[in-house]
Amino acid sequence: MTDLLHVTVAGATAVAAETWAKTFLLGGEHEAAAEADARRIPCVPVTRDGRNPTPRRARGDRSVAACAAGLAAYRLLTCSVFAGLVLTGYVRSGPVSKQRR
Repeated sequence: MTDLLHVTVAGATAVAAETWAKTFLLGGEHEAAAEADARRIPCVPVTRDGRNPTPRRARGDRSVAACAAGLAAYRLLTCSVFAGLVLTGYVRSGPVSKQRR
């Protein structure tokens, strides 16, 4: 069992971010920190006891706070677009109904 509750990673793509997040989560706090530092991957780990070890810095001069703000903005945008699709009828939010003939 890992000592991490969750890990947020900022990656070049969503697939890369999810892959590294899962890798860091399974590796545990110390292994994740070492790997993130070695590969310069920005991440914010949270341990099972609620600690937030020092967030790993991003590439270049981008801070972890900037990466986290970018992720939050992306999530908000995604939710807003989905809500708009539901409200306009392009996506149904309830159970799938039988199609009319």
